[in-house]
This record gives sequence, C-alpha cells and structure tokens, in this order.
Amino acid sequence: MSFRDIRSRLGIVLVEPEGAINLGFIIRLVKNFGLRRLYIINPKFDLFGASKDEVCRFAAQACDLLDTDVIRVLNDFRTCLSNFSFSICTTAKGMCESDVLRQAVSSNYLSLVVPSKGDIALVFGRESVGLRRDELALCDLVVTIDTGTNYPTMNLSHAVAIILYSLLSSESAPKYVLTEEADTEKIRYVINIIRDVESSLGVDGASIAMKHILFRSKVTKAEITVLYKLFKRIKYSIKT
Repeated sequence: MSFRDIRSRLGIVLVEPEGAINLGFIIRLVKNFGLRRLYIINPKFDLFGASKDEVCRFAAQACDLLDTDVIRVLNDFRTCLSNFSFSICTTAKGMCESDVLRQAVSSNYLSLVVPSKGDIALVFGRESVGLRRDELALCDLVVTIDTGTNYPTMNLSHAVAIILYSLLSSESAPKYVLTEEADTEKIRYVINIIRDVESSLGVDGASIAMKHILFRSKVTKAEITVLYKLFKRIKYSIKT
C-alpha cells in the first residue's frame, strides 16, 4: 500500500478549534504533508474575519490555502464524517482499561491498521477538553500518542504533526493482511446488526467494542462474511 495513496485519501477534521495560532500551525502542516482537505467544525473564532491575520501569520506560506477548497468550514460533525468511509479519532486518554470507548491504537502502529481503500478522516478535538464521548462513539477507531509519562495531553498542533508524521513518513507500509480485506461498508453493516442484537439483549457497549476490534484487526472478506451470517442468525433468533 503506497503512502502517496493514503495522502490523497486523508483529511484532517478539527472539532471546534479554540485557538487561531494552533489553526495556523495546522494549516501549515496540511501544506507540509500535501493533504487536500481540512475540515473545521464550528471554530470558536472568526476564521475569515478578525482572526484571519493571526491564522495567516502562523500558517506562513500556507496562508494561501484559506482561499481554496482545501479548507472547508462545517457546522455538524456527523455530516462531516459522511464525506469519509473511515474515521480515526484521537484522544490523550487512550489507555483506560475499563472504558470501551478509549481502547486506542498507538500512533506508532497506525499505518498497519488503516484500510487500503476509501477516504480516511483523522479527527482531533478541542484544545481544552478534546472530543466528547458521543463524538468518539461516531468514529471507527481511536488512536493516541503514548508519551510514556503520566502527562500525555499535548498541544493540538503538536499532536497533529506527530500523528501525520507517524502515518506518512514511510514510502510504504508492510502488508498486514495477505488476503483480501473486507470493505468498510460490509464491516459497518455487521456492526449495525450487532447493534440491533445489543439493543435486544440490553447489553451496552458491545457494538462499539466489536467496531474497534474489527477495524483494528484488519478483518478479511472471508471472515466478515462468516460473521455476517452468524450475527444475522442471532438477530433473527432473538426476534422469533
């Protein structure tokens, strides 16, 4: 899998960024790494008005991107994710053993689990509180930067730089699955069936756990077909 291919499929999503300086640095990173899309959800400052000069000062020679369709401002996070087939949320709290929402992949291994097809959203939260739980639940995978200390919370633009470098620094990634990978749409269909089973049985968190497991494991086409048949039978057995 070529990383040039990943670069063309990757978009950054910033949820309610609070600082013009950080945004300027991130716009500069978008140009540094040759990305084509930066979605900004409900920025907490006037990006194209009073704060534009400050953004441009820290974006440096990437300021010209403000006048292109590379940068897109939206009001709704869920609508933004509909532009991508796969989404990766970032969190500083990715090593919580008891929290199913925060079973994160280390950024060091992110290149091994990204899908080989489809557009990928790399989602970052607010500088102050990060992503809310409902926002984390919308994403397919969670990634974190393991600093090896008890203070893993990083500046937003620094985290964007580290994760982009981790993902894009190599020319190619080793092939993790030797047979055909399952399409993300088929995986998502199985997850929806599991969600129905979860609801019927009153078991919370099962669909989120399975979503993380399936996307993290790079499940194959043959495997997802078997799982589809299994959970479909379980679903209809419960209803009859």
